[in-house]
Amino acid sequence: MLQGSSPQNPPGVESVHHVPLGVAIDSAPKAYEVTFRALVEHLPQKVFLKDRHSRYLFVNESYARDLGLTPDEAVGKVDTEFFADVLGRVVARVVSVCVSRS
Repeated sequence: MLQGSSPQNPPGVESVHHVPLGVAIDSAPKAYEVTFRALVEHLPQKVFLKDRHSRYLFVNESYARDLGLTPDEAVGKVDTEFFADVLGRVVARVVSVCVSRS
């Protein structure tokens, strides 16, 4: 047997830490969200994420500033709440078509 290995560990691996499956699954989305937010919140580009009903799930600072809101104030709203009614419906329809094609 190689030095530092044991019957439970592969050769060359001194220790293995097992994380319960539920913990790993539960923490993965949170870690992803932290990384995602850190990346997009500081981009100068406008970044947003919508659900299939065109409600904003996330907007970065740059996009929210253009809407005259904070990012938290934009979450849950739809385009018709920001833009003239006709334009809002056009934007919502374009997004709907794009989502249905993906």
